[in-house]
Amino acid sequence: MIRSFFERLKFKYLLYGLYLLIRYTGWRSDRLRAKLEERDIAVVLRSKDGTIARTIRCRKGKVRSRKGHAGDVISNITWKSPADGTRVILRVVQADPKALVKAVMAGDLIPEGEATGIRWFLDVVGMLGRIYQKKKKPAEGSRPATR
Repeated sequence: MIRSFFERLKFKYLLYGLYLLIRYTGWRSDRLRAKLEERDIAVVLRSKDGTIARTIRCRKGKVRSRKGHAGDVISNITWKSPADGTRVILRVVQADPKALVKAVMAGDLIPEGEATGIRWFLDVVGMLGRIYQKKKKPAEGSRPATR
């Protein structure tokens, strides 16, 4: 019981942190800002049991969020459990390109609603991982590539 409480708590704050990361990165990164300006969209991220939900809305490049389910969303992204949601989101933000595909195939992630809206939002989340991915240092003693 205590473990499930902490799993729900982690998932809840991870969703809020994801919103803050999208908002901050949209302010800093030209690539993400251009992507956010492409569509006006509202997506609900939630657990299957309905205990945790967060609506993330993008309108004219501005990102806003609120807890719960807003009425005018076009897509829902549902996780089988808060623990699965936490695990998948962290893998995506850490630049694992196959994490979402694996989650859908395993049944941990259930996309509902407009497919293009879901794809667009998942592309935004995937961009976060690529933007913040650490650059690999060249091996010591190796020469930089020249063209």
